[in-house]
Amino acid sequence: MVWLYVIIAFIIISLIIHFSVIYLIFLKFFGRNSLKSIDKSSRKTSYSKDYAEEMISIRNELLNSSKYEIVSITSFDGLKLTGYYFANNSDKTIIMYHGLHTHAFNNFGYQIKYFLAKGYNILAINERAHEGSEGKYVTYGQKESKDVLSWLDYVSQNEKINNIYLYGISMGATALAYASEKIVNKKVKLLIFESMFSSVNELTTHIMTSQHVPSFFFAGAVRWLSKRLAGISWDNISTTLSLQKNHIPSVFVHASKDSIAINKFFEDNYNNCLSNKYKIIVDDAAHALCALHDKDKYLDQLESITGEHNE
Repeated sequence: MVWLYVIIAFIIISLIIHFSVIYLIFLKFFGRNSLKSIDKSSRKTSYSKDYAEEMISIRNELLNSSKYEIVSITSFDGLKLTGYYFANNSDKTIIMYHGLHTHAFNNFGYQIKYFLAKGYNILAINERAHEGSEGKYVTYGQKESKDVLSWLDYVSQNEKINNIYLYGISMGATALAYASEKIVNKKVKLLIFESMFSSVNELTTHIMTSQHVPSFFFAGAVRWLSKRLAGISWDNISTTLSLQKNHIPSVFVHASKDSIAINKFFEDNYNNCLSNKYKIIVDDAAHALCALHDKDKYLDQLESITGEHNE
């Protein structure tokens, strides 16, 4: 009888450990990250560590400046979302949507400085469940796509602004792609997708495979948690499906050494987009680092294209 109790206790403890591990995996991929942990990850991750100090330095320079004001909106599901608005007395505004588990100025610090010097207004938003905005969980572009439309409505209320450009990186680009089929605002002249993946399903499958982690770690419990807690859909949603309905001129930017938003994602998204489109490939750049790697050369190309699409 004692052995039966031991076996039962062992099974219970094993199940508790198993589900604890599953929950921690879920939080790692779907939960909030502090700025401290974001910086720590940037300094440790192989593809970003060479740029981490410059990225953090530019971010802190912008955060400590007086060039912006904090603006906010309420999301469709009642969250307070914030952003940094840099007014430049222009009729041209770029809205920037950052990637997963980072800060707006980490992804866009150099771009903000560049485009401000070129005369654009800039709105760099804080994605839901990131620094400065409410929310417990990220949704890999799904609920964020509705936030894209909300921020667009916010900027469009300014009658002085006639030309709006939407620029997303990584998850921000994916959210922008999901939203693209619903954008009918005539002020939107151009969409910019950098380091974009195609769906949470394809992305996690790729990451698990590249890291030699058995797929069953993401099956079952984690998917169930992400659906129940974060509202993630794992099936029948992809940027390629949305881009087939997109009619806004679009720029697709790919880092040639991107190990996350791999070349397959880039080609699939580019080929499925039906609008007038452009392709920029930044040689030897890693994920979400095109501007820091290639500095003004890449951004000069991008600004040249935006210049073709304004009134």
